[in-house]
Amino acid sequence: MRNRIFASVAAISVALGGYLHLQIWRGGYQYAPVKEMFLLNVGISGAVAVALLLHPRKLTAVAGLLLSFGSLAAFALSRGPGLPTLHGTFKEKALAPHNVHFLGGPAALPLLIAEGLAVICCVVVLASRRSTTSVSRSASRSASASDWSTSTSGSRLRGAAA
Repeated sequence: MRNRIFASVAAISVALGGYLHLQIWRGGYQYAPVKEMFLLNVGISGAVAVALLLHPRKLTAVAGLLLSFGSLAAFALSRGPGLPTLHGTFKEKALAPHNVHFLGGPAALPLLIAEGLAVICCVVVLASRRSTTSVSRSASRSASASDWSTSTSGSRLRGAAA
């Protein structure tokens, strides 16, 4: 149940990230050197959000983690040394673009929050999946080892009695 909640929050965050990328693209980035990356993010965000809602598994959590972490890394690169693109290097300052707003402020701020929240939720889903899987594997190993030991000792006794 806990995984389902975190996967759902991750899906909503990824979907919001895709929506905000679309709004920023519409607000003028369709002419920027990163235009293809923004549209690619929109499409992948939609697919990953649906996958996280329908199949909250390890693979979909990894996809959400990579997408959101990649978006955060691209943002950091564009504010630092520059983001390499098909059309040159893209650089931006602070929370630009300032002409695209969401909830009364620059859209970049809620975008960063949504992507960060998606990263955290996907990590929680992955961490809890690993611990659940490793516990069930070790339990099945010990159960099968005890079954084997019982069956072999039983057959030895039967063979010795015969």
